[in-house]
Amino acid sequence: LRQRMLSEFGLPLLFTLALSLLAAIGLYRSLGQQLSLNDDFAAISALCASFAMLVLAVGSVFVRAARQLSEPLSKLARSADQVASGKLDAAVPRLDGPSEVVALGLSVEHMRKELASTIDALREERAGLETRVQQRTAELQGTLEALKQAQAALIQGERMALIGELVASVAHEICNPLNAIGGSISALERVSQELHEMLETYRQHEPLLPAAAQQAVLQQRQRLDADGALDDLAGVVKVVNHATRRSVAIVANLKSFARAPSAPIPSDLHVGLQETLSLLHHRLVHDGVRLEERLGELPPVTCRAGEINQVLMNLLSNAIAAAAGHNGFGKGWLEVRTETRHAGVRIIISDNGGGIDEHVMGKIFEPFFTTKTSEGTGLGLSISRDIISRHGGTLRADNVTGNHGRGARFTCDLPLQPPLRNEHVTPKRGQ
Repeated sequence: LRQRMLSEFGLPLLFTLALSLLAAIGLYRSLGQQLSLNDDFAAISALCASFAMLVLAVGSVFVRAARQLSEPLSKLARSADQVASGKLDAAVPRLDGPSEVVALGLSVEHMRKELASTIDALREERAGLETRVQQRTAELQGTLEALKQAQAALIQGERMALIGELVASVAHEICNPLNAIGGSISALERVSQELHEMLETYRQHEPLLPAAAQQAVLQQRQRLDADGALDDLAGVVKVVNHATRRSVAIVANLKSFARAPSAPIPSDLHVGLQETLSLLHHRLVHDGVRLEERLGELPPVTCRAGEINQVLMNLLSNAIAAAAGHNGFGKGWLEVRTETRHAGVRIIISDNGGGIDEHVMGKIFEPFFTTKTSEGTGLGLSISRDIISRHGGTLRADNVTGNHGRGARFTCDLPLQPPLRNEHVTPKRGQ
């Protein structure tokens, strides 16, 4: 700015002063020709000196004005550069100079504050937007997970509905021959008793027969082994009667297990547990898994017994498969323990099947996750946890090591009065 003022104003001024000096000298010489050379030289020197003093004074004024104007503008320019580069925390210094420059400095400072405020607001809005995006993403993920579980529940519900219809139909068809067998066993037992009475009556009157007839009858009775045949008949009647009663009980358990979910009512969990164990008895025997029951005193629990039976079936089936598959035939072990906990009950199912790998421990309750290669849909544990959660309880898994080896343990806690909020309805076929 100083250079421009000197070049644009100072040089033309010096040129004008020089012309004025020359004109003054010429005028002086024209008016004072009668003066001597010495007087002329002295006057001209004085005139040049005065003009030199004038030039010096004017130049000083220009330099001072340029400095006073350039310094605040330089500070303002540096502040403007900082604002332009994004350094909005450096305030514009207080300027001294012309009112226009001071006003310009105040305008730049106001602009800096407005920009800083706007950028802070934008940053806060962006941070809030990122937070809302994260929250929305988490909500969407939760909704997607809920949809997956709902889909899994619908699939499982459809399967259970179909199985329930099939089991009810099969149970109805099996009941008819079982009833016939039961009726026949009663008649057979009566006939066996009558034959025993007849044989005893004959033995009482056998001495009245001739000796030859007694000998013939004795040989015939020994050849046919009538006493042993009657004893075998009584044993067959007893075995068939026991098998028939057990078959009837299994069919009744199947019908109870496959019954559609009803409204929650106070239920004895031990009854459902025994029904489930009765249905799985053949697997325990076939796989050589030893069962230990440690059942405590449980108060009635308000729940949907059919859904809790489904959970017990899933947990016990998995425990039997793990115990039998890991330890081999005859070495499997399964424990079922029940106890009262505060305002609820606890069911613990443990096995010695080797436990759950740590890298899959957090995934076992996810829908469609399974470690079985040839069977299993990965829905059993997911549906079980959903059922227990809707009953206001918790279902968790961990690994344990005891006298029978390392295995898995599933702990189910249920309150006595669960806050049932979501009613579960088994879907009809086609829905």
